[in-house]
Amino acid sequence: MVLFAVKGQPNVVNPLILVYASQSSPVLVVDCANCADPHKLLPYIPEEKLFEIYVVEVELLYTFRDILCKLETLAQQLGVKTIVVPTFTRMFHYHDENENRMIYMHAWELLKSLSEKYTVIVGVQEGSVHELLAEHVQAVMKTGGEIMGHTVMSQRMAADIVMDELKAYGKALRASDRDVYAEVLKEPLKHIGSVSYASSMHVWAFLLLSTIVEQEKKIRMLEDQYESMAYRLLQEREERRALAQDIEG
Repeated sequence: MVLFAVKGQPNVVNPLILVYASQSSPVLVVDCANCADPHKLLPYIPEEKLFEIYVVEVELLYTFRDILCKLETLAQQLGVKTIVVPTFTRMFHYHDENENRMIYMHAWELLKSLSEKYTVIVGVQEGSVHELLAEHVQAVMKTGGEIMGHTVMSQRMAADIVMDELKAYGKALRASDRDVYAEVLKEPLKHIGSVSYASSMHVWAFLLLSTIVEQEKKIRMLEDQYESMAYRLLQEREERRALAQDIEG
């Protein structure tokens, strides 16, 4: 089967994939945007088709992930071959950005897994975190890779998202600061393997620590250079003093 990510604004994408759902019945729709009302399609499809569109309504982000975990069993019971998920950027959550990010990544991993047995169509809001996640998942699928749980790919996805947010901040800096900031952003990438190995929800903290490590290395290098230079200057002064004493003697 296949995973389709339909990008655009929700008011355009969601009706589009809902129409597709009506033409691919029987179909299971996980409604995360309060848009999947099949009755709106009544003027365009035969009434009997409505009975082949199964809708699961979701309002909480955490419930959404739990439903995805159970979706294969539900799809088997209903005998559907197509699963449609409208955009899911506006569900209720607890305002923990790191936790939300990890749940989003897990959701895409589950969608990728479902696409191995079903045709999965997902609405992706342009400019949202899901645009990057969808690109990662589809790239992995093309190369035959896997993304499961807190793997290196998941951590790399999280790191890329944080880096994109940091780059956006950099665009708002004064021109005189941007070059310095761009150099600072290169530092965490030297430790991306260690960040992935940590497998933590708080990827941003490890990126920050990676930057601090590189800064500490530079400070120590400058300290070593200073101590070496000071030692040479001291030696030269002692040599000059000894030479002056010899001349006076």
